[in-house]
Amino acid sequence: MRVRAGLVAVIYAKALVLSNDERSRATGDIVNLMSVDATRLQDFCTYGLTSFSGPFQVSLTILSQAAKAYNTVY
Repeated sequence: MRVRAGLVAVIYAKALVLSNDERSRATGDIVNLMSVDATRLQDFCTYGLTSFSGPFQVSLTILSQAAKAYNTVY
């Protein structure tokens, strides 16, 4: 949640210093983009670590099951 709040604050600060040419979008569009970007980053932070920990968890499970099967047989 802190990442989302920080990102919204940074994007808001950037929106405040836009020139008149860059402000051609409506305020609602800028707020919508802020919300979408913050949500995407929050989702990445939440679920992105699964891509790193997933293979480790799978290999740990396989080793655990192999050890259990080995102890059962012998």
